[in-house]
Amino acid sequence: MHLCLRSLGPTFIKFGQFLASRADIVGEEVAGNLLTLCDKLTPFPYSQVVSIIESQFHKKMDEIFLEFDEEPVAAASIAQVHRARTLDGELKAVKVLRPGIEASFRADIDLMRKIADISSALGILGRFKLPQLVEMFSDICKLELDLRFEAASADELRENLRAESSDFYVPKVDWKHTSRRVLTLQWVEGTPIYRVDELQNKELLAKNLIIAFCNQVYRDGFFHADMHPGNLMVDANSRIIVVDFGIMGRLDEETCFYITEILVGFINRDYRRVAAAHFDAGYVPERFDQFVTACRSIWEPIADVDDTKNFSTASLLAQLFKITADFDMCVQPKLLLLQKSMVLVEGICRQLVPEMNFWKIAELWVKDHYENIGYVERLKQCKAYRSMMNIGLLVSKIDRSLDIVISHGQAANARKSGGITKSTFCLTLVIAFLTLIILFK
Repeated sequence: MHLCLRSLGPTFIKFGQFLASRADIVGEEVAGNLLTLCDKLTPFPYSQVVSIIESQFHKKMDEIFLEFDEEPVAAASIAQVHRARTLDGELKAVKVLRPGIEASFRADIDLMRKIADISSALGILGRFKLPQLVEMFSDICKLELDLRFEAASADELRENLRAESSDFYVPKVDWKHTSRRVLTLQWVEGTPIYRVDELQNKELLAKNLIIAFCNQVYRDGFFHADMHPGNLMVDANSRIIVVDFGIMGRLDEETCFYITEILVGFINRDYRRVAAAHFDAGYVPERFDQFVTACRSIWEPIADVDDTKNFSTASLLAQLFKITADFDMCVQPKLLLLQKSMVLVEGICRQLVPEMNFWKIAELWVKDHYENIGYVERLKQCKAYRSMMNIGLLVSKIDRSLDIVISHGQAANARKSGGITKSTFCLTLVIAFLTLIILFK
């Protein structure tokens, strides 16, 4: 299978990398076969590496690097990485884009556009908004093919996770030796996380990976969206090191708030809270009470499960997709990267500790961190403000309805001319006051 995917090009290699982390879905044999897609692809010649680097920096190699290993330490679908030493003596990992990779991606994306257009015309998978997804993937590819953007992403992620660097580490960017086609990072060493038999403290590693994921998504709204096994390794101190920052996910504060509310609601078995978050965000258009019941039907069977061998996040998301489809919920493209990342992280944790429960660790994270997330309070205040505005609009509608009644002569003396009556104004204040009490009690 890996030979077939490799022959189809970089886009399909990325898909294979996703499957490699899901032995619980595709089976151990297939997953093992796909692992070669993570870090053992055919490298391109060293002469091309030299040509690219010299053209990017307009200098000879010996004017840039003191040492540069001709054999790459890793060759992936988009680039390959070499070990090097700069003139000041520091060891670096130098990532160089594959020659002609831009044209290859353009061809794959053009093919995907045609498939998406045909699917839309035939009404197939309409709720997945395939044309929109293809364009989102195209934007991701454009960023991934300019290594300056990857450097910026690594820099931001490193800054966000600085406090957790003893458990989850992001290498430092060497901006002096970085360009559009060349990315230079601090050299780090470790055991690939898929070599499970060689690792120590596996339960701690799985826990730290889930916590790092929660910090990135629910706290920072900026997360590594390609955490397949080939992009993670473990150093001698059981610290997880992440590499390859070409695909990142970003969520605005409001989206972070809603997905965190959904997580908290499920963990607390507060299904009205889960449904309310879906409705407030506009994910589900109607039928609130029925959706509350549907959420309960998804979560209750797994809420107290200790044996997780027959349960996975992938199956949970599949159920959620099915139910939301029944409620005419459109798939949110910006959340697909999050869903993919969640499945990847759980898959790796299952390889480390088969009985690991992703949701139990997430529950501990919520209890420790939720109330301290800065955007939560800000968004609650915004929600209160919007509620006040909605109340005002409702009162105005009532006012206009009275105008219509009056104009038909049914209550000619019921109100004074112009504006809102004192009784209506007082009613507005009372409703607003009660709303604030409910929101902030």
